[in-house]
Amino acid sequence: MAIFNYFDKKEMGSLVGASLVLGFIFSFNNLTHSEVSVSLLIINWIRAFILSFIVYLIYLIANKNAAKLHGAKIQFKLWGMDRYWFNKGAKFSKLWFFGLKINSFKAGILVPLIVALFSNINFATTSYTEITEVVAQRAGKKFKHLTDLEISRIHLAGPLACLLLAIILTPLGSFNTLAEIAKMVAPFSFVPFSKLDGAKILFGSLPLYVFGLGFTIASLLLINILPTAALIFWAFLTALIVFLLYLYRTN
Repeated sequence: MAIFNYFDKKEMGSLVGASLVLGFIFSFNNLTHSEVSVSLLIINWIRAFILSFIVYLIYLIANKNAAKLHGAKIQFKLWGMDRYWFNKGAKFSKLWFFGLKINSFKAGILVPLIVALFSNINFATTSYTEITEVVAQRAGKKFKHLTDLEISRIHLAGPLACLLLAIILTPLGSFNTLAEIAKMVAPFSFVPFSKLDGAKILFGSLPLYVFGLGFTIASLLLINILPTAALIFWAFLTALIVFLLYLYRTN
């Protein structure tokens, strides 16, 4: 299929891995005590995996298209942490576990699973996207290299695409699970930690981060209350007020 030529094998592996983790935590946290069984969990996991893959695919395509517009390319990766503290020597690559060398802490797999097992929270933070500047595609741009604002815009495209998917699907009522997974991914994409996209949006442009997060939270709070047009209007207005308040407080 042409769409799969859009990604390399390593990236496709990361997509599958992230979707397996997200699908598991979603299906695990949505089991009731009366329904607990291995077979049901596996069936729900497979279904949630497929839907998670669709959501991540939309997320990544949005980011890739935004990157292309700005003369760059995007690589989708599972979230891994190279350091366990802030000093130079605090690297996981220097640690050994039962004779095995640890290259990095697979946070995108372990953190969501641990949170799911010990709470009822769908911690949908499994992956991040990495930008590489394409010098030849920057010809004609105002700046020779990517600016912080451009990097922030690129990373914001994915969360907003997931939010738009949730806004479109929720009123239809026929794609509830897909909409729920999109609702999970959109806000957790703003987590400003480590290599995650939320950190890159935040440090690229704090005003854009404030507006994007405000719009996302307002939309999710109103999504089951207002019709689509009214939802977008009031969410935008709320985000704009939060954005203006931020500018007022910082100037």
